[in-house]
Amino acid sequence: MKKSFENIEKTFLKKEILITGKDGREKNIHYFNFKRVIIDSNLNIDADSNIAHTSKYINTIIFTSQISIEKKKQKYNFLLDKGIHIEAVNNSKSGFVPDTEQKTKAKDASFKKNELKLDLKEILKILFIKYEITSLMLESGPGLLTSFLKEGLIDKYLFFIAPKIIGGNNPYSIFNELNIRKMSESIKLKFDKIKKIQNDLLIEAYPCLQE
Repeated sequence: MKKSFENIEKTFLKKEILITGKDGREKNIHYFNFKRVIIDSNLNIDADSNIAHTSKYINTIIFTSQISIEKKKQKYNFLLDKGIHIEAVNNSKSGFVPDTEQKTKAKDASFKKNELKLDLKEILKILFIKYEITSLMLESGPGLLTSFLKEGLIDKYLFFIAPKIIGGNNPYSIFNELNIRKMSESIKLKFDKIKKIQNDLLIEAYPCLQE
């Protein structure tokens, strides 16, 4: 089912600049002052995804491997026609970068050693030299986050604690066997007070008895 993105420009930060058109008249135009960067080692991105549909509004860059481009030439050309920039990156012996499909199939943060890796430092170098990007906000799964951490490429951390309870069958969850698979099914809380105790944060919360 196709979604409408006509009002997407209202949901993102924009800049307004004054330009002179071919007719000699000045006019204001808007553009988004950020770029969306996706690391997809096997180029498994869905051609009918929201990312592809919104690429005309958001400057999008995909990093993948050369072998994936050669194997999926039709998808590669389709994404280029959508205005998406696609950069081929060398494989790396260190750091793990899961592709989109593998990441969704993974049941935990353990990955096979022979899965495709991309050179994160080369990716950052391309972003800096070619696209003049000097600041990144990294939002991903544990595989990619761990790779950036091991490579020493994270300068700052931002932690957000949502007022929701979930739980799975792993030793790192606060609760287990809740059988909650979607955030929409989570047990909701209402934050009441937040205190700082030495280096820790204490959040007082109550169950939401009504939606």
